[in-house]
Amino acid sequence: MGFKLVVADVVVVPMKFTLKDGGTARRFDYTLQCRRLTSTEWYDGVRDDAGRLQDAKIKALMTDVTIGWKGQTLVADDSTGEPAEFCTEALDVMYQTPGVIDMAVENYLKECAAKVKN
Repeated sequence: MGFKLVVADVVVVPMKFTLKDGGTARRFDYTLQCRRLTSTEWYDGVRDDAGRLQDAKIKALMTDVTIGWKGQTLVADDSTGEPAEFCTEALDVMYQTPGVIDMAVENYLKECAAKVKN
C-alpha cells in the first residue's frame, strides 16, 4: 500500500520586493513555480556530510526545484529588452541579485509549510 499527499506537487511562491534603480526604488511582484519537496529532501539537499548548511547547495537546490515563473520583470532578454522567458540561465541571473535567493528560500519554505488555523 502506498501513500501520497493530497496537495499539489507544485508550490506557487510569491516574490514581492523593491530594488534601487538609480535613486528610485523599483517594485517587483511576480511568482515562482517550484516543485514541492519533503522536509527530508530539503534538508538532505542543503546540508553537507557534517550537517552544516551550504550556500552553494541551497542555491543549487532552489535552481533545481524552480520550474517556472509568472509576471517576472526583473530579468530581461538582452536582445529584446522584454522580460525573459523562464530558463536556467535567466533564473541564475535572478538568483545572483543580492537578497533574491534568500527571499525565494524563505518564501518557498513558508509556502510548503503547514500553517496553524484556529
